[in-house]
Amino acid sequence: MTEAQTLRQAMDSYFASSAQVEELQKAITTADGSAGDLQPIEYDAEILSMLVKKAPFMARLRAINQVTPARSSIVAYRRKETGGATSFIGETDNIPGTTDSTWQAYTALMKTIVTPIEISDLAQLGAQDVTDIYAQEIADGMIDHAYMAGRQIIQGTAGANAWDGLTNIITTNTTNMNAQTVSRTDLRTACNTILRAGGTPTAILTTPEVSAELEDELYPGIRDVNVTELVTGINVTAFRAPNGQDIPIVVDYSVPNNANQRELYVLDETVLQNRVLMNPTTIPLAKTKLSTSTVLASFQTFYCRAQTWQARLYNIA
Repeated sequence: MTEAQTLRQAMDSYFASSAQVEELQKAITTADGSAGDLQPIEYDAEILSMLVKKAPFMARLRAINQVTPARSSIVAYRRKETGGATSFIGETDNIPGTTDSTWQAYTALMKTIVTPIEISDLAQLGAQDVTDIYAQEIADGMIDHAYMAGRQIIQGTAGANAWDGLTNIITTNTTNMNAQTVSRTDLRTACNTILRAGGTPTAILTTPEVSAELEDELYPGIRDVNVTELVTGINVTAFRAPNGQDIPIVVDYSVPNNANQRELYVLDETVLQNRVLMNPTTIPLAKTKLSTSTVLASFQTFYCRAQTWQARLYNIA
C-alpha cells in the first residue's frame, strides 16, 4: 500500500462525507437527536505541548496567528495582480497617469473534520476512581484532529471533502533536486526568488532527514548552531536568509518523505491562512447502546493568498 493510499484512507476517516455532514447537522439542530449541549474544546497547555510534538507546523501557524476565526462557510479572499507604479517626479511636475489596480477574487469552502469517539459505559464506570477515560479520549481526539488538519495543509489534495496543501498550491517556484541534497546556495536562491516577488521568507518546512543534512551543511563542525524560536519556549535550528532575518527550520513528519523524494518548502507564512468557522466541538450523538457516542467536529479551510511567495524543492536525496 502506498503512502498516498494510506493518507487518502486516513482522510476518508477524518474529513466527513456528505452523509456524515447531514447526520452532524441533525445532531446540532435537533434536540431529540442530541444527548446534551455542544461543548467547544479549548487548546489547553497540555494539548498545545503535544501539538508541537505531533503537528509542529500547525502549532507554528497557531503561534503566529495564522489560524483565525471565520463567520461564513465560504471565505472570500483576493490576490492583487497589477497596480500603480511608484516613481520620483520633479517639484512642479504633473502627477503621472496610472491604471486601476486589478484583483483576482477567490473563495475557499469550509470542510468538515470529524473524530468519532465511543466509550462503553462499563469502561467509564469501571475506571472513574483511576482516571477520566472520556477526558483522555477528548484530549487525544484534539491532538489527532489538529494532526490531520496539519497534514492536509502540507500535502493534501483538494476534493469534495478536503483542500489543497502546500505540495499542490506551490506551482511557480519549484525546483526538482534530482535526488541531490540541498545546499545553502539552494536555500538562498529560493529565498531570493521570494524576496524579488515581493514576499518575505519566514520559515523553512522540511523532513527530519533533510533538516539533519542542512545542519551539517550550514554548521559544519560547529557545536552550538544558530537557533530561533518556533513557538513559545521551543527553539529550533535557524537559517539566516539573504535579508538578514533568522528563520526557523520546522521539522514536520507530514512533509513527503519517500527515499530520494523528500521535500522542502521556503515559506512566507503571512499569506497562509487556516480559517475556522467552528473550533473542535464535542457533539453528543443519540444513545442507542450502553456506550457514550460523541463526535469531535470542526469546520475549517486553508488557502494561500500568494503562492508566488512560496518555494518548493522536491525529489531531495
